[in-house]
Amino acid sequence: MSSKRLASLLLVAAACSAGVVQDDAQCLPLVQDGSGWSTVVTVVNLEAKPSRFELTFRPAKGLPTEWTIGLRAPEAEVEGHIVRGTLPVGGSIAIETTGGSKDIQRGYAQLFGFQSARLGLRAIVRKEGGTTLVVDGAAEREDAIRLPFDNTAGSSTSLIWVSETDYALVNMIVFAADGKELLRDQFQFSVTGPVSQEMFRLEERYPQLRGIRGVVDLEVSYPSAGFYDRMLFSAIAIHTEPTGVAFVQESLTTQRWKPMRY
Repeated sequence: MSSKRLASLLLVAAACSAGVVQDDAQCLPLVQDGSGWSTVVTVVNLEAKPSRFELTFRPAKGLPTEWTIGLRAPEAEVEGHIVRGTLPVGGSIAIETTGGSKDIQRGYAQLFGFQSARLGLRAIVRKEGGTTLVVDGAAEREDAIRLPFDNTAGSSTSLIWVSETDYALVNMIVFAADGKELLRDQFQFSVTGPVSQEMFRLEERYPQLRGIRGVVDLEVSYPSAGFYDRMLFSAIAIHTEPTGVAFVQESLTTQRWKPMRY
């Protein structure tokens, strides 16, 4: 699907969100910029001491250094696609993409807290004229995820998943609302054709899901990863009503890997 077609999923979105900021939310699965779009990322210090952070913006395909995205971050250091800074106790910072490109660019962001600092992460993806979509940070690694979807009565659901691990393997099973299995599929991230973010409408990739409501189960494995390889996978769903109102469906995670804190 073309980037313009993918972007059209959000062009009529009006936001609503009731998410809870998680202290292990290190991945922001969606950043959109250009053609009137911009993204404001808020990082919050959840520690009882000052905390240093680094936020890296990454394109959907290719290396992070290839994304020449404009960034504004008062009281922080901006170096290309990376923002670094220190937050005081109770402090927060708003980091904004400048929206300077004529074409829509899509990607995601990764948050790192020095000395395993606990940080909150949330973003507003917005279009000039008032259209917005609230996106909460997701865990950097979720090995088993259940996402509800609804393609009935003119509604549609899109999936966004992110992995930076070579050959991360996603097994997908789709169930109808009555529990009947509808389909199985598999997706593999590959270093030979670098794709670190995948976004698609369920009913476009799988026409048999038009007019259907149910759940998508994702199970992730890393068959080619070495002992020291960093394993990462995050996923969200975007539900769009026929009126154009859109919101993020949070993952109902059944297995979340917890990073060790030192």
